[in-house]
Amino acid sequence: MASKASEINDHEIGIKCHKLTHHSDIPCSGGHVCLLEEVKNKKNPVTVEHIHFDNEGRERNVEIYASPVFNASGDVVQIIEYCHDITERKKNEEELQKYRDHLEELVNERTTDLINARDQAQVANRAKSAFIYNMSHEVRTPMNAIIGFSDLLYASLKDEKQRSRSSRFKQALKL
Repeated sequence: MASKASEINDHEIGIKCHKLTHHSDIPCSGGHVCLLEEVKNKKNPVTVEHIHFDNEGRERNVEIYASPVFNASGDVVQIIEYCHDITERKKNEEELQKYRDHLEELVNERTTDLINARDQAQVANRAKSAFIYNMSHEVRTPMNAIIGFSDLLYASLKDEKQRSRSSRFKQALKL
């Protein structure tokens, strides 16, 4: 983007850069870094981002680079300045940030869903364990009675054929 200062007509001589590029009657101040002052004070190249306006008055994000030119005694006598239109880059950065924020929201939602699913699975696992414990107790108690009765039955039988059957029944219960 060419500097608007190069477009000044004879009747506009004396117009300041803030009027041309910022559409402002007030020089750079406040949260707005004045590039020329920065270069004069630091005596080093400076890069800043500003909002300027193009020929149609549209707002443009620009990155401005300024470098001092020194005389023999080390005083700043001139400043070379150029700017680069970064409007598209800024727009893309904002869009990318929106996508990042949205992705972070999705990750947080999914993480919450996974934590809830894990918690539900743990509750279900505890319920299953309690059920199995209770059922094994419920099954074990009658089984012990059956085993005990089979021992009594075996001891009371005198017929060898019945004792053989009762023995097989006892062995099956112990498996």
